[in-house]
Amino acid sequence: MARTRSVSRMGKRKYLVYASLTALCLALSGGAAPALSLEKAPAQQPAVAQSAPEKSQQLPEKQMVVAKVNNDAITMDALVKMMNRLGAGEGGGADVSSLQQQALNRLILIHLAYQKAQRDGMQADAKNVEAALDNLKKNLGGEAEYKDFLAKEGVSEEELKSQITRSLTLELVYAREVYGKVSVPEEEIKKLYEKEKARYTTAEKMRVTDVLFLQQDKADATLKNAKEVLKKIKADKGQDPWSLTLDGTFIVRTYDINPERDKELYKEGKKLKDGQLSGIIKTEKGVHIVKMKEYAPSRQMSFEEVRNNLEASLRLPAQDRRLQEWEQELRKEAKIEIVWPELTKKNS
Repeated sequence: MARTRSVSRMGKRKYLVYASLTALCLALSGGAAPALSLEKAPAQQPAVAQSAPEKSQQLPEKQMVVAKVNNDAITMDALVKMMNRLGAGEGGGADVSSLQQQALNRLILIHLAYQKAQRDGMQADAKNVEAALDNLKKNLGGEAEYKDFLAKEGVSEEELKSQITRSLTLELVYAREVYGKVSVPEEEIKKLYEKEKARYTTAEKMRVTDVLFLQQDKADATLKNAKEVLKKIKADKGQDPWSLTLDGTFIVRTYDINPERDKELYKEGKKLKDGQLSGIIKTEKGVHIVKMKEYAPSRQMSFEEVRNNLEASLRLPAQDRRLQEWEQELRKEAKIEIVWPELTKKNS
C-alpha cells in the first residue's frame, strides 16, 4: 500500500550564526528565525579548538584578535565559540583545521552582513528586543534565575540587549537579502510534481468498530459466544456494537485495519460498505465482528495539496545559492585582514 510522502526533502541549510550566548537567549525566548541557527548549545561542547595553534596546546588570550573585517575585530573567543558550535552541529565531522576555516568564514559573513545592515539603516525594533528579553526571563524561571544567568555568562543586561539587537538585526538583513530575493517559478514546481507524482499518494484508510472476543478455553465456546453477540448487534435498531453490554468476554474498539498486519480482517473489510456489519471473522489472533466506519482508497494527491512541500524542497537549495552569491557580493569591496599566524598560513 502506498504511503503519503513526508514533508519536503530538507537539504542542508546554511545559516548566519552569532555567538553562543545570543543563540541561547533567542532559543529560550522562542525567537526562531531563518537567518540564525538558534538551537541551544550542548551542555558539554567538544573542545575542538584546544589543538590550535599546533606549537602549543594552550589557547591564546580570549581577546586576541585573529582577523579584522573592515576594521571590526574577530577575537579568539568568538572563533573558539563558533568552532564549538559548528563542531556540535553540521561541521562535526571536520578536522580542526577545516573547522577553524569554517568558523572564520562564518564569522566574516556575520560581520559583513551586520555592517551591511548598519549602512542601510536597519535596526531591530526595541519592542522586539524587550519581548525577547522578557521571554528569556520567563523561560529561565524568573528574575532571580535571570540574574544568575547573567552572572554565569559574565555579561551585563545592556551587553545582552546589544547582542540580541545584533542578532535580530541580522535576521532582518537576511530576510531582505536572501529569503526575500529567492523565488521559485511555478513551472519548476509543476515540473517537479510531474517527475515525483507517484510518490505523493494518500494511504488507504479502513477504520472499523471492532468487537474482539477474548479467547476462551475452548474455541467452540468463543464461536458460540460470537454468534450470540452478533444476534444482539443485528437486533439493535442501529446495529451499533457500542450498544452491547460488556460481560468480560469481548471488547469493543475503534480500529484502523492495516493490510499487512491484519490480512484476514483487511480481506473481509474490503467486502463491506460504509456502515455495513460483517459476519464472524476468524483470524490467527482472534475472533472478530466488525462494522465499517470509514473507508478511503489510496489516491493520487493533487498538485495543490503538495505544492507547498514541493516549493519548499526547491526553495532551500535556492536560498543556499543566494546566500553564497550574497557572501561574494559582500566580500567584493570588503577589507578582510587575517591577523593570527595560523590562519594567515591557511588563507595565504
